[in-house]
Amino acid sequence: MTVRRLLLVAGLLTGISLAAVAFVNAGRWLVVADPLVPAEVILPLAGDRQRPAHAAELFLDHNAELFAITRLWIEPASVREWYVRDVARSVIERGVPEDAVVAIPGIGSTTYHEVANVRSYAESQGWSSLLVVTSSWHSRRARAITRRLFRDSEVTVSVRPAPERRFELGSWWRSELGRQRVLSEYLKLIALQLGIN
Repeated sequence: MTVRRLLLVAGLLTGISLAAVAFVNAGRWLVVADPLVPAEVILPLAGDRQRPAHAAELFLDHNAELFAITRLWIEPASVREWYVRDVARSVIERGVPEDAVVAIPGIGSTTYHEVANVRSYAESQGWSSLLVVTSSWHSRRARAITRRLFRDSEVTVSVRPAPERRFELGSWWRSELGRQRVLSEYLKLIALQLGIN
């Protein structure tokens, strides 16, 4: 075998190895976490029961003042209101004081619109700091969106991931839910980079 062929084979094997490593770590790469600092308001993004549960833990551990809830984007409106009541009930049962729970008015059909709505409300209320909690596999995109939308805001925002208990991010391809979540997030990240909100 010539040196040229050996280099070609070595390059091909290296490329295959790198692709395999990227594939295996695709789920873990989606997870980011800002440093955990005290925040005035803790807010789980809508859509997942793990988010409010983890947000309640952070609220109690870090003495936040308010626990904010956003509405689901689905119809009918009665389902959105049921979601707010259900999240409020579940976090109050976990120890969040009832008078600390606030529902943010309006809805957003995407994470981008949800966070834009949160910014508008946060500024209208004079909030100084906000901790956004979301699913682990959603945290990279959620952080990119919050950084973009709060870039020139006086509200300090950080993002923390809730632990994923339904599938393993290190073997995401073995679970139907894992495949759905991870592949969907990559498509949405691409859309975000292309300016599709």
